[in-house]
Amino acid sequence: MVRASLARRLFGVGQAARHQFPEVGNDGYIFQFASQKALSGWSTYTDREAFGGGSTASIEHVGGAAAGQALPNSQPTSQPAPTDAVAEAGDSVSGFMRFSGVFSTEIPPTALDRGVTRSGIALCAWRVPNSDMVLDLTTKSETAYGSLVFRLRGDGKPYNVIARTRSSFMLRGDDFSEAHRWVAPLLPQPGEGGAGGAAEEGDGGLGSLGRRKPMFQHQREGWTDVVVPLSSFVMHSPHGREVVGQEDGTLHDCKDKILSLGICVAPVDHAAGPFSLDVASIRVTSEGIGAWGLPEEEARRQRTFRSMGL
Repeated sequence: MVRASLARRLFGVGQAARHQFPEVGNDGYIFQFASQKALSGWSTYTDREAFGGGSTASIEHVGGAAAGQALPNSQPTSQPAPTDAVAEAGDSVSGFMRFSGVFSTEIPPTALDRGVTRSGIALCAWRVPNSDMVLDLTTKSETAYGSLVFRLRGDGKPYNVIARTRSSFMLRGDDFSEAHRWVAPLLPQPGEGGAGGAAEEGDGGLGSLGRRKPMFQHQREGWTDVVVPLSSFVMHSPHGREVVGQEDGTLHDCKDKILSLGICVAPVDHAAGPFSLDVASIRVTSEGIGAWGLPEEEARRQRTFRSMGL
């Protein structure tokens, strides 16, 4: 089965990797990419590795004087970033991780012969060395963290945040295929989709949220702090379909069971072509805006209605 093997290869089953295991510090930071060492445990995966697709991806550390330079081929935009969803963070970045490559949704003939019906995978992700370990986003302090904050410099392309959490179906060992999958919009194109509408059938893959209403309109130049509420993540099946009636609630309810965390290009046709996204840090915050900018309680109410098919 093609997709089962993808799930296993994506998270490197049976591979022994050296990890700098992150912990949530008192300042809320999980990852700070100021040095090459901070990329430990991070890797990329594309449809080219899966079935010979056309996507490529790589990660590299950029530091020193290069950290202050603009993204390659970036174009300025006059669209302002709404202050209720994005806080401008300035340019005090000493180093960062650059996630770049070429995104393609074309399916090669050899993959069609194998029954592949969709393509478009380009992601970078950190994962635990094996499924006996978890990344716990709770802290020893009394601070209640409800959101992730990504310090980014985007290129105008749509991106999603992806995560996996331990499920009750998982056995001890390195098999991640039964882990719960979660997706939330990170940098969607301004103006795409409806207000929290259902994902379209054609989007599929790891990012079927590619056409949801954007949480903000981002600028292509300059560093930005992007708040992604844990309640905005939607559970997906191993085949990339949204799960209705989520038994484990939201990612907020599973934040002590994180197996992997990463970013992918949203698999929509208008994302095709070269991409480049700079990530300076990832941290947690107590800021409590809910899914699609709704207050936390209202976001949970909306999710309950959706799980009931209303």
